[in-house]
Amino acid sequence: TSGMSQQEMLDAQKTEQFLELYEKHRHQDQIDFYTRRVKEYTNAQNQSIWFSICLVFITALAGAFEGIAPVWLRMALLLIATSCGRSQRTSPRARRSRRFRPRPRRSDRSRS
Repeated sequence: TSGMSQQEMLDAQKTEQFLELYEKHRHQDQIDFYTRRVKEYTNAQNQSIWFSICLVFITALAGAFEGIAPVWLRMALLLIATSCGRSQRTSPRARRSRRFRPRPRRSDRSRS
């Protein structure tokens, strides 16, 4: 022994064992968490793709029925088509890109 008592050696072994177990389980917990996040994001992305496809189809119907459909149907389809354009502008990607724009410094705001 290098000057360590038996109790100190036991404490060191317990500490090392705890750190090994913590690292093993923490890494697994992180892998599980991010796997769930990837699945959630993929599902949301697929849902938004299908939603966009449906709205584009409705927009095409609005254009096709422009000359032959009753006014109320044309207006309803055009209203839905307009919401398609709005949903694309307010997509999570667009909101995320707006969120991380650098804010003007206080001295810059006072000039405007």
